[in-house]
Amino acid sequence: MERHVDISFDIDRFMEGSGRVDLSDIVWEDVPKHRLTPEALRTVKYFHQTESFTFYYLKGLMATRAAQQEPEFAPFLCAWAYEEEFHGRAFLKFMEAY
Repeated sequence: MERHVDISFDIDRFMEGSGRVDLSDIVWEDVPKHRLTPEALRTVKYFHQTESFTFYYLKGLMATRAAQQEPEFAPFLCAWAYEEEFHGRAFLKFMEAY
């Protein structure tokens, strides 16, 4: 029995909702007051690297057949890379405040 999965993706909805992460409600001066375990701090550093290095994956992904044949793929990658850059900056700001 063959199953079909609905993989429709509303690129317009995604693009309209895309943007930088909002950090305006964070009290950065309070960050050092909340101590992290070494494991948690290691995880924050890992996520900083993961989010910040997304840009380097973009080149490889843009060279794929999907990026060339699927009209929604390239805009998605651009928005994704933009968002991930600011996620990386948020983790860096947290670590600097910590």
